[in-house]
Amino acid sequence: MAGQLVQISCPIDFFPESVALVESQYQELVELRADRRRLERENLEFRQQVGYWKSRHRDALLRIAALEQKIEQLEGEKQKLHADLFGRRSETKPLNDRSNHLDDPQNDSQHPKRKRGPATGEPRTPAARLFPAAGPRGIPQASPRAMCLPGLRSTVTSPN
Repeated sequence: MAGQLVQISCPIDFFPESVALVESQYQELVELRADRRRLERENLEFRQQVGYWKSRHRDALLRIAALEQKIEQLEGEKQKLHADLFGRRSETKPLNDRSNHLDDPQNDSQHPKRKRGPATGEPRTPAARLFPAAGPRGIPQASPRAMCLPGLRSTVTSPN
């Protein structure tokens, strides 16, 4: 319709202002129709984008749900492995159980276990083993020779 020439026949007494008003209204109608077409195109594009982003969101939610399920499964496996490694062992046997111990048939002598601690006659502390001249608690004693020398004074006295 736009661009068609329309011949307007009007009576003589019709005012030229009215013709100008009708023409301006017609021009405005043409512009409004063009704006409406442009807005309908934009609306269609936006609706397509909404559909696209909704599908992307749905896919992301599905991925998140799958990953959360995998996390739960891995946490369960981790707890099971932790329990296997550090948990109670129901099949362990007491230390004094010798049901699985194989004795040597040629070794008839059953030696009793040796008691803990130093052997008889050995000093009890490491300092006493390193410094045999030391007295109780590893404190070195003044030798009798040092006691006989008048110029030498000892700060440690003998307990005897």
